[in-house]
Amino acid sequence: MTNIIYSLLLLISIFVMFDANGANQQYNNMMDNNMDCATTAMPQGIDPQLLPNKNSQSAQTFIKYCSQCHRVPGPGLHTSAQWPSVIERMNKRMKMMSQDMMMMNIKAPTEKELALITEYVTQNAQQAMTIDEIAKINSTNGEKFKQVCAQCHALPNPAKYPKSAWPSIIKRMRANMLNMGKTPPDENTTNAILNFLVTQAKY
Repeated sequence: MTNIIYSLLLLISIFVMFDANGANQQYNNMMDNNMDCATTAMPQGIDPQLLPNKNSQSAQTFIKYCSQCHRVPGPGLHTSAQWPSVIERMNKRMKMMSQDMMMMNIKAPTEKELALITEYVTQNAQQAMTIDEIAKINSTNGEKFKQVCAQCHALPNPAKYPKSAWPSIIKRMRANMLNMGKTPPDENTTNAILNFLVTQAKY
């Protein structure tokens, strides 16, 4: 009888040990994820008031969940082909962080809300230049545009924005590069890129 009780106690202690190890591993994974999120340089983001269709349900859902850890990213940060994998990665982080007692304010979207977010960013994504369009850029300013602007995202189509908008966009991109630990181009290169974009803009 004593041997049976001893065996039962031993089995219970083993189960408790494995359960504790599993909990510790889950906690460590959460902490690693949180540290990864905290130490990853993020672009400065944009003013939510500047978002396209800012009052739509999809835009408001995007703002609600995508501003919990960082400022609202512009939908033009990625192309429509790139956004789904980015959203999937961010959703995994939100799900994990929502279970972390040290991150109680982080919430993960429902499947319906996730679909709204994905739809919003893909519809308003970066309109990247095609390979043929890029191949036509053989000027000195065009080469500088490719070298600098392709470091962080797909090359934007200059015709997407009016000529008057490009100076402020370039200023914001320079700030984003500093925030991400990259060295912004010097004044001459910046002016060359701006000249290229303004020249290629359609209106």
